[in-house]
Amino acid sequence: MNRPHILCILLFATALFESCSDFGSEVIPVPLLGIEPNSGRIGSVVAIHGAHFKASASSYAIRFLGANDTLIPDSSSESTIYTFVPFGARSGSLEIYSNDFVGITGEFSVILSPDPNALTLQPYDISPPITAKDSVVVDRMGISRRWRMDFQGDTVHLSRSYSSGEEAYEYHVVLLDQGPGQLPRVVSLWIRIQPDYPGYWIDPIPVGVLKLQQYDRHGVIAGRFFGRPSVSRMRNGSFTIWAENRQ
Repeated sequence: MNRPHILCILLFATALFESCSDFGSEVIPVPLLGIEPNSGRIGSVVAIHGAHFKASASSYAIRFLGANDTLIPDSSSESTIYTFVPFGARSGSLEIYSNDFVGITGEFSVILSPDPNALTLQPYDISPPITAKDSVVVDRMGISRRWRMDFQGDTVHLSRSYSSGEEAYEYHVVLLDQGPGQLPRVVSLWIRIQPDYPGYWIDPIPVGVLKLQQYDRHGVIAGRFFGRPSVSRMRNGSFTIWAENRQ
């Protein structure tokens, strides 16, 4: 066989080999998003930085490792979305989604995580401090609904109700006073749902952490509750309390 024929065979074999080789699909790098700070407790505010957060905050979903559902951001801009560390979160990277996958952050460390299987109470340790306005819900009639405070012996009953138009909701928090200078104990939490037809039902909240900013039976009881993000009728599984003793 002459040299030209040998060269043609070699070129054909090379082309055939390359066409049959499978080097896999193109690897697209995962966008790495910034996170600040890189550690925090349950309830701590977290800022996630990226190049193109152009949609509204409600268009994004944030997943913390260990949390049983995603969170809706509290707010957003073109470069940053803000959220908080949810109850049940564990240390690890955060994933951010919109219509599809957006990106992943670096490692985030969850510190001093409360018991994930119980209702607990802790001194307030998140910022910025809450105000009375943060706890108010404006119902469909335009009426501002606030928390009330009731007592029966050592029991402190906090409650707030409002109507969405189709259903009426009552949030209930029961504390047991432990005496002067002591934090109370959480006894129970639940939501009572009253639809626009006869009957009602109770959604108990068996786990979570209540962080108290202020505890004064004769003045103001204020704090924020963090439950599982999947709890229905609670945005991100959280709500704010501000109840004043008006007696």
